[in-house]
Amino acid sequence: MAESAIQTAEPINIPAHIQVPEDFPSVSIAVDMAADGDIILIAPGEYRENINLNKDVTLMGHRGSPQECVLISKNATTITFCARKGKLKNLSLRVEDTSNFFHCLVVENGELEMESCQLSGGAWGICINNRAAATIRGCHIHDNKGTGVNVYGGARLSLMESEVCANKGRGISVSDSGTTVILTGNLIHHCSDGVYVYGKASLRMEENYVHSNQDSGVTVHESGTSAVIKRNYMQRNGWGGVRIYSGAGADVQDNDLQGNQSGALAIDKGSQNLVIVDNNQTAEALPTGLNSPSFLKMRQRLSAAPRSPLSPLSLNSPA
Repeated sequence: MAESAIQTAEPINIPAHIQVPEDFPSVSIAVDMAADGDIILIAPGEYRENINLNKDVTLMGHRGSPQECVLISKNATTITFCARKGKLKNLSLRVEDTSNFFHCLVVENGELEMESCQLSGGAWGICINNRAAATIRGCHIHDNKGTGVNVYGGARLSLMESEVCANKGRGISVSDSGTTVILTGNLIHHCSDGVYVYGKASLRMEENYVHSNQDSGVTVHESGTSAVIKRNYMQRNGWGGVRIYSGAGADVQDNDLQGNQSGALAIDKGSQNLVIVDNNQTAEALPTGLNSPSFLKMRQRLSAAPRSPLSPLSLNSPA
């Protein structure tokens, strides 16, 4: 019986740890040689390549910070993710792009996790589309030529404890029916709009700090679009704290909306399904601390991280 059990037992697949450049000279070759479930450890250095991530693997910066483990593409998207499941951790993704067309990361299929990464220089920092899904935590998405994070085509995103700043377009753009985005404990600042949701998409955001954007902190646009906006700081934005266009719906509660240049709330008469409750709009003094659990975690993550030139924010004193 024991011999029969041994003969019929299925083999146990133990993920391999592949090291770059020790085992293979480039990340692309390591991906080609990897099997699903493998972990590719990338040593500090600059790797000038664009990667088609079509296997269920983990890419992880190893023995260094994200600033030291850098993937750089030239006139190409740095990573295109099209596998079933995968993970990116502790990496910098950069684009050297003269066409303003290519992105740091495109998620076009499956489910991707990303943690402690930096993305800069792309037309967009991150593009998630085609019903794909991503969970992103503790990342810095900055200095892209257009939108920081663009989610559309029925895709899903959960973005947590990250910083989206100094992008020339919107910080976060959410569009199309079936697209769902959840934002928790993020810093979103020095973009054109902080967060812009439209085209019947759905947004939920709690405990974010959205400030110093050129236009509105949050815009909800077009009939059928919906947003739940609770317990956020939205301050010093150029247009207003929250802008709700005709036909859109929103639940806006317990937010601090002081100090926006054109007012706290701008709501069209044709807006529908509105709940506007307990928002601090007119107090003269800005808050002196960010003490929610998400902000406390974010302080710890960002305290030692290099800041963008347009990111002089003191998390202890937002005023």
